[in-house]
Amino acid sequence: MLAIQDRAGASIPTWMLAAYMMISSGCATPAARESAEPFARLAEPVATVQSPDVVRKTKLQKSLLDHYQSWKGVSYRYGGLNKYGVDCSGFVHLTYRNVFGIKLPRSTKLLARSGRVTAKGNLNTGDLVIFNTAPRTLHVGIYVGDNRFMHASKSSGVMLSNLDNPYWSEHYWKSVRILQ
Repeated sequence: MLAIQDRAGASIPTWMLAAYMMISSGCATPAARESAEPFARLAEPVATVQSPDVVRKTKLQKSLLDHYQSWKGVSYRYGGLNKYGVDCSGFVHLTYRNVFGIKLPRSTKLLARSGRVTAKGNLNTGDLVIFNTAPRTLHVGIYVGDNRFMHASKSSGVMLSNLDNPYWSEHYWKSVRILQ
């Protein structure tokens, strides 16, 4: 077996030396390595930069959906404010208090007068969506993004619904922005 001696006099097999040189050189000529380097840097993963508004929206949405998960399916009960039963304005009132630390009015009528009216096409996560479901009867929910809102419905309790649902689309009245 052919061997080379290092400075200390130890014997290194030539195959080990050849393998080391191939690995360290990348099995390419210096010219090939140099020309490939700029392209290699382009292939490196680039950190995704999100605007502060996108980050804020994502955090709001996560906070609201986490809260929703803990209330999902709780029965509707007129005047209710706990997990034994809650009505729509009570659910909004509790959600804003628990998630955002904001005290809102308890009735849907007063919630409709809160904040700043915003267009349906310009909804932000956390906006209130208000529906006129019958003469002198209002219903309220909280927009969570992706055209969905969470609310306490008489038929199914606390749930997520889509604004494009024919019932909700037909009864939509207005949206109110509380969070700025």
